[in-house]
Amino acid sequence: MNSTALTSTSQQMRALARPRPLLSVMAWELRRFRASRLFWLQALGFFCFLLFLTWAQGTPESFHHAKGSVVISGFVAGTSAWGLLLTLPLALALLVLLLPFITADGVTRDISRRTHELLMTTALPTWAYVWGRYLIGLLMSLGLSALMLAAILGMGWLQHLTVTDYPPPSISAVLLLWVGMVLPATVLVSSVSFALGTLLPRLSTLVKVVILVAWIMGA
Repeated sequence: MNSTALTSTSQQMRALARPRPLLSVMAWELRRFRASRLFWLQALGFFCFLLFLTWAQGTPESFHHAKGSVVISGFVAGTSAWGLLLTLPLALALLVLLLPFITADGVTRDISRRTHELLMTTALPTWAYVWGRYLIGLLMSLGLSALMLAAILGMGWLQHLTVTDYPPPSISAVLLLWVGMVLPATVLVSSVSFALGTLLPRLSTLVKVVILVAWIMGA
């Protein structure tokens, strides 16, 4: 066991000596995410890719229709209702690729680091330990889904201000599709990943692979 794991565990044990163990677990789990460079790099890469994807849909699918002497031409804006139906599935697939790696290891991380024995010696209730990890993992997952919303709306308005004839983003359509498609998928995948990772801690890698394959095939 390395010194970093011992230091982290000792800080957790001191935090758990306070009342309201659920809030204590959530607090130190939130600090762990804040200190994780990998998580912030994943979030930044996800946000940049969404910006690129929304920008790439700014000049998509030009169409021409000729009927007699009348010719109709135009394009589908990426932040219009129809354009979002083309963009969101790919963005949602990328989001789902990240979620199991964020939530599945909420409990299994302590087992892999062999720090769970120290936590078991504290007065920490099991329900607080599990629910605290789950709620913060879900909060981080919802934060990534909010990044998706910000990227779509932000790039949509930028293109509206800089591209000729590009319409402003349809805020009602964006919110409707985000609430109807992104939020349920985020909650579902995050919850299933955390539950399976907690029940099968020694098969966490297999759990992630199975969830990813099942989601891709189902989608």
